[in-house]
Amino acid sequence: MKILCMDTAHKHLIITLLEGNRLVSYHEELAWKKQSEQILPMIEQLFMQANWKPNEVEQIVITKGPGSYTGVRIAMTIAKILASRLQIPIYTLSTLQYYAGLDYSYVVLDARGKRVYCALYKAGKAVMEDQIMSIEEFLENRDNSIPIIGDGEILGFTNSYPNLKTAFLDLKDQWKKEKEAHLLTPEYLKQKDAYKP
Repeated sequence: MKILCMDTAHKHLIITLLEGNRLVSYHEELAWKKQSEQILPMIEQLFMQANWKPNEVEQIVITKGPGSYTGVRIAMTIAKILASRLQIPIYTLSTLQYYAGLDYSYVVLDARGKRVYCALYKAGKAVMEDQIMSIEEFLENRDNSIPIIGDGEILGFTNSYPNLKTAFLDLKDQWKKEKEAHLLTPEYLKQKDAYKP
């Protein structure tokens, strides 16, 4: 089973090729606002290295947000086109879930405007659902004993992205099959979702 995995929801361009339960090839680069220019040539390069042909792909896995409005749509558009052309399924993961991998950690990504996309994951499952909140609110409410993955710098910590290479494979049992790929839309979080009444 040849599987193309992509994440363009944040500042990284990540492409992973899996064959069954084996990681065949992986590419990661910081490509903020350049993913759309670089993703297709990089997919082509990885396919050549792996000796794959595009029509051999049997599944596609992408992150569906939260993240950059444009960024999320890049991988999603490519996935929809390929899935439609090849008649293959699309599977999705939350962007924050992907960044967390199997770690027990908060995941924090810059949502701009002094806000963060954040969640708490353990073993690939949400303990605190994906949400958006102010940096101040997150810092006030977090459990200081739990590590932070992601854009730590905006919180005064160090950036940390330890799981990007293996997360698609590690979270295979968490992939959600999209029943109607053409209806798949990015997951955007609105500010009101973050605050509890």
